[in-house]
Amino acid sequence: MRKSNREIFIEQFEKHKGQMVITNSNDVQRLIAIGTDQYDYYYVCYDGNQVTWFSHVGSYVPLKGKIDDKHYDRITYIAKINHPDQPECQLYAKEDLDKVNKRAIERLNTAGESHEFITEVCLDIN
Repeated sequence: MRKSNREIFIEQFEKHKGQMVITNSNDVQRLIAIGTDQYDYYYVCYDGNQVTWFSHVGSYVPLKGKIDDKHYDRITYIAKINHPDQPECQLYAKEDLDKVNKRAIERLNTAGESHEFITEVCLDIN
C-alpha cells in the first residue's frame, strides 16, 4: 500500500528532527516540526530568532552526514550558544535566561490561527 504524503513527511521529519538544514531561503536553520493548514504541509524551522513555515512543495537539505562531523559540530555548537531555547545559550545573563527561554519555547510551540503541528516540536539540537 502506498504511503500518504503526511506519512512520508512525518517519516522524513523523524529522520532529521532537530538537525541543522538548508532551507528554501538558503539559510541554515534547525528543523523543529512538521505542520499543516487547510492547503498544504510545511516543514517548520527555527533560526534562533524566528520560526518559519516552509511549504513541502520545496524541500530542505539536511547537513548532518553531508558535511564532515567537525564542521557540523561547529554549526550545532553555535546554535546551542545562540538559540535562546537552549540551556547553553550565552546571549543573556543567567538571571534573564529562564525568562527568555520560557518566551522562546512559548513562541516555538505556537502554530498560529490557521496552522497546526502534526508532530511534536523538537527543541533538541541533533
